[in-house]
Amino acid sequence: MVDRWIADSNMPAFNDKNSKKQLDVLTASIAQKKALTIGTLTARSVMLDQLLAELNKMKRMLLELNMVAMGDKRLIANKDNTPPL
Repeated sequence: MVDRWIADSNMPAFNDKNSKKQLDVLTASIAQKKALTIGTLTARSVMLDQLLAELNKMKRMLLELNMVAMGDKRLIANKDNTPPL
């Protein structure tokens, strides 16, 4: 996720994955004594939207696995590793 945030042009305030300060400000890991900027709030919003999208993908995959385990769906393996339609 961090690499994705660095590559994201919507988050210019976060550009160094080794910067603990940037990561702390972005993730609110530590209390901020100064007021937050619109840029920081926007970056947090983008970060949370991307995190939600990743969680939804995992949730979908778990649902698919559960359906296979319950017998509601068949698991079909493709030779070229593309998802079945």
